[in-house]
Amino acid sequence: MNDSMTFFKHNAIKLYYEIDQNESLPTLLCIHGWGTSRNIWEKASNYLQTYYRLLKVDLPGMGFSPYKHPLGEKDYLRKSAEAIQSLIQHLKIKKFSLLGHSFGGLVACIVSELLTPNALVLDSTPLMGEAGLPTKVKLYGMPKILRKPLYYATLGSNIITYKMIQNTFKEVKVIPKSKIDSMVKDFQNTDHLAFYHCLKSAYFHPVVEKLKTYQYPILYIIGKDNITLNKDMMITNLKNNSSLTNVVEVPNAGHYPQIEQPQIYYNQIRSFLKKAGNDK
Repeated sequence: MNDSMTFFKHNAIKLYYEIDQNESLPTLLCIHGWGTSRNIWEKASNYLQTYYRLLKVDLPGMGFSPYKHPLGEKDYLRKSAEAIQSLIQHLKIKKFSLLGHSFGGLVACIVSELLTPNALVLDSTPLMGEAGLPTKVKLYGMPKILRKPLYYATLGSNIITYKMIQNTFKEVKVIPKSKIDSMVKDFQNTDHLAFYHCLKSAYFHPVVEKLKTYQYPILYIIGKDNITLNKDMMITNLKNNSSLTNVVEVPNAGHYPQIEQPQIYYNQIRSFLKKAGNDK
């Protein structure tokens, strides 16, 4: 860590963030998922920065954001969202759109309830609480005992990370080894208690019903080969129980479509945001 790194403090939370300097472009806030970091949006820098001012944050206990004051298993997502709300206000950003991956999408939903965005993009987000997670499929190919959240916390990411990442990427045909290595490092650097609190907090935040009340355009995007979530059940619920009609399945992609099929992924997002009026 060096002195030039940018942090924002809100109550007990200290968030690391990066923001582009071109204020003439519309702002897109990017929130990563469980056990990763702002690095998940690396390829966005090569594409979306042409059209948007990117604001990327590290959630508490992940990336460069420390986790010295545990937020609790019920409060992790909400308190993270409140810190991001405070950051947006601190930066004096009046208009923005949201992009959240996986558990980061749940944080994005809460942020969108605190500050109304222009548009919301949910990427591979478990919107139905525990029901949105797999029941019959062995999660990441791990033995049953290791799938219990308590073991994620106590055994630590170092022990299970490689198998977890490798099995996740078996959902797709091709993934660069360098990207897997980068994600493995993110998982290993994640605070173990933050792992647990983020995962458990998601069980208390099923948001599929709330989507009906959101007064802005929403896109749900997910890899067609995603086995990390109950994809088909979730999409059916989205169409039946919410006003969400923008659902895109990315071909030849699993739980990380922004890495596995970046061009298709970002084309879909830009097309959606353009229609939503959040474009230059």
